[in-house]
Formats: sequence, C-alpha cells, structure tokens
Amino acid sequence: MKVRIRFTKTGSMQYIGHLDLMRYFQKLFRRCGFDVSYSQGFNPHQIMSFASPLGLGVTTVADYLNVSLESYKVTSLAGDDYIGRTLDVKEWIERINLFSNEMVTVTGIYRQPDNAKPSMSLLSAASYVIYGMEPEQAALVEEFFNSENEIKYEKQTKKSVKELDLKQGIYAVAAGYEKYCALAESIAVRDNDYEKKMAYSADALYVLCKSGSDVNIRPDMFLESYSMKTGSDCEYNRYKYDIVRTDMFYGDEKLISMSM
Repeated sequence: MKVRIRFTKTGSMQYIGHLDLMRYFQKLFRRCGFDVSYSQGFNPHQIMSFASPLGLGVTTVADYLNVSLESYKVTSLAGDDYIGRTLDVKEWIERINLFSNEMVTVTGIYRQPDNAKPSMSLLSAASYVIYGMEPEQAALVEEFFNSENEIKYEKQTKKSVKELDLKQGIYAVAAGYEKYCALAESIAVRDNDYEKKMAYSADALYVLCKSGSDVNIRPDMFLESYSMKTGSDCEYNRYKYDIVRTDMFYGDEKLISMSM
C-alpha cells in the first residue's frame, strides 16, 4: 500500500541536504515503528521518494514524501507497548512527531492507490512566500513582473549556460496573501485553510512558479533577474529573506488527492 506524507521542515533543518533528509526519515520511521516496505536484493532499502528536493536555506510548510507500507501496524523495531497495534491516521501523525524533532513535523498522511505514480513525475508547480521584504519593495517586484514581457535568466548547468525566460515559468507574483489568492485560485487547486494557517502574511511576497523534473523555477532566480534588470540590491540581500515553500501541485489537482 502507498501513502503520501505532508511535512514541514523549518529552523536549522533548512541547512541539511536532500540525502541527509532522506536518511533522517529512514531512521525516524525505524524508531517509531512505521511499517515501511523494503526493496528486494542484496542491499534492501526503504521504498520512499520525495516530490521535489528542497534547496539549502529554504524552509517548507508543505513538502511531500511518498512511502510504501506493509501495514498500519507498529513494528517490533519500536520497542514499546504499541508493538503490533494498528494505528489510525491521527495516531500515526502523533507517533511520528513524538519521535521526530520540532523542526520536522508531519501534518498529514494520505492513502494513495496502488498504481499511483511518484509525486516527482507529476509535479508541475510550487508556491513560495518570501518574508522579510519591505512592503514597498515587494510592490515594486510585483510591478516589475507584471510590466515585463520577458524576464531572462542564465542558469549554469554542468555542461553549459542555459537561458530561461522566467516570465514563461512563473504563474503569479503578488505582494500580500489576499492578492496572491485572487491570482492563484484560477491556476491551482489549493488547500486554502492549511495554506492560510501556515503561510499567511499581509505584506510578504508570494510567487507561484513551474516546478518539476523538466523545468524548476525558484524565487531566488527571479530576485536575481529583477536585481540585474533594475539595479536594485534585492538579489544581494536575498539571504536575509526567509524563503518558504508553501505547497506543491500537479496538473489541475492538489498533490493531496485521497485521504486514508
């Protein structure tokens, strides 16, 4: 059976890499007794995959992890009175968080059909909020995005420099949550209540952009292009901003598509 786990990653955990985060969850599931399926062969490993690796220095309030399970029972690895018990979703969320630290928190577990594809192959967009920018600066960035026909960005790859038009890869830029909602409502099916609870700000800058294996646009790329085009120091000060990924989407459907 397959489940999709929604989790947050905040605080100093933003500075650990993707592979370290994967190892963290592997150890966390062993500690709490989550009955994760293992691959076959000489070197078996837990069957799990992330929707999209998060860059260093970026926090998230809604990332997703796909996990294959043998059952909803607590396995013997946990070593406590819960061994062998079948837990419901709420109990599993509480138990996993009990064994985790306060910077990595599970906020949802959702049952997926057995033929469900990995989130990474379906991912098409991600939303971000940028805290710490003055309201006047955020308004200027929004105005810049709306007024430009194209926004060029040179991305360094392993073999060459690739030129991207960020205008084609960003769906919405808005100063303030209410304005962002008005733009994003027609673009993606969103968990509005969760998003407002976890990422509401009247003044912050919100960005909704393409994300996936083919094209992956990040807010810092946009800030750098804005800085180069306008002469603003916005890009050079981006490390004082708190960039938070607020959710991820595929097609016309939320990543959370079924409940357990």
